[in-house]
Amino acid sequence: MAAQLQQLQQQIEQMRKAQQDREPQPRPSIGDKDNPHTFYQNRSAIVPPNVQRQDFEIKPGMIALVKDHIFHGLPAEIPGTISRTLRRYAARLSAFLDHFYTKSKNAALRTKIASFQQYDGEAFCEAWERYKECRRECPHHGYSDEQILSIFYDGVNWDYRTL
Repeated sequence: MAAQLQQLQQQIEQMRKAQQDREPQPRPSIGDKDNPHTFYQNRSAIVPPNVQRQDFEIKPGMIALVKDHIFHGLPAEIPGTISRTLRRYAARLSAFLDHFYTKSKNAALRTKIASFQQYDGEAFCEAWERYKECRRECPHHGYSDEQILSIFYDGVNWDYRTL
């Protein structure tokens, strides 16, 4: 009798687990991505493309170039030229952004994006073009694609949200 009861309890537990597996998981809403902790820390507009191919070819000229410029560790040789070049580039990029995008201008452009509203009588496609122009003015805004879509959705007229 106890063995049958235990077997019955195991079957009930298995049925509960199967029921939970069949229940759809709640999808995050568009607004869930608006939390400040989800903002991107890297606000650079320069994004390297994803590498699609895996069949790379090493050209003989590149091998010869590496052979001609081998680092021997001598005091006259400079091993960090590439890292220095990257640091200089980062410094120039920072100086460029600081010069042309001051903190106040940057904040104003981010606010312009975040507070987007469709004008009365403005067509949906015109509102989208105007919104894209706001984003072009500040390419380093730091909003994710989900946040961009959420801001636009919140800013369009109610008639377009219910379509």
